[in-house]
Amino acid sequence: MRTKAVTIPIMTLAAALTLFIAIAWAGSAQPAASNLLDVQKQVVLDALSQKDFATADKAFEQMVKKFPRHKDISQSVYAVARDYAKLNREKAVQIHQYNVTHYP
Repeated sequence: MRTKAVTIPIMTLAAALTLFIAIAWAGSAQPAASNLLDVQKQVVLDALSQKDFATADKAFEQMVKKFPRHKDISQSVYAVARDYAKLNREKAVQIHQYNVTHYP
C-alpha cells in the first residue's frame, strides 16, 4: 500500500511558525531574538529542501534584514550557504561572499 506524501507550502509553514511563536509567548516576555533567527533560518532551509528557490531567497533576505546585528547571524548565513551548495554552487558562493563581506 502506498501513501501519498503531503506537501505543505513553505509560506504556510512560515505563517504557522509565526502564529505558534505568538501564541507560545503571549503574555510573557518577547521571545529571544536567537529563537526568532532560528525560526527564520529554518524557513530558508525548509524551502531549500523542497527546492523552492524563490521562497528560500525571499526568506534569506528577510533573515539578514531582520537580524543584521544578531550574534549568530553569520552562522545562520553559513548554514544557508552550506545547504545551497548541494543544489546551486554559484548561489552558495554568493552567500558565502555575502557572509565574508558583511560579517568578517
